Amino acid sequence: MFKWKDREGEVVGADRQGTQQMTNGGFMIDVGKNPKKIAVFELPIDLLSYRSMQKEKVKDTRMVSMGGVKIESVNHAVKDLRSQGHKIESIVPAVDNDKAGEQFHQKLKDHHGENRVVDHRPKNVKDWNDVRKQQATSPKKQQEPQMGM
Repeated sequence: MFKWKDREGEVVGADRQGTQQMTNGGFMIDVGKNPKKIAVFELPIDLLSYRSMQKEKVKDTRMVSMGGVKIESVNHAVKDLRSQGHKIESIVPAVDNDKAGEQFHQKLKDHHGENRVVDHRPKNVKDWNDVRKQQATSPKKQQEPQMGM
């Protein structure tokens, strides 16, 4: 179970297999005190896998698990950060490398502007958890996730 917390730290929901999910919430981690980027992942395991591989490189970023590909989750994260006085410089879809991920990336560009959306889908595998598993089994065949956060 992955708890969703609001900015005051209160639990407002959770990701749990077999339950209906909220359309505008999700598991999230703020990296740094002044998030300037929003990185969105389809599932909490992808977010955590990415975070574990890139702990030192991700800076000033709100990492959000959407529980699928949900533009509402991105819009909610943008609205929430803006309400706290943060200026969002970029939105980074780190979603699955599949048709749904491609469609979501295009939808984000259409909605938030092509210059603000930085594609960061994994290459040659489906998702960031697969990258993590690949690194665990074959360290020399690592895919270096360069998000520049």
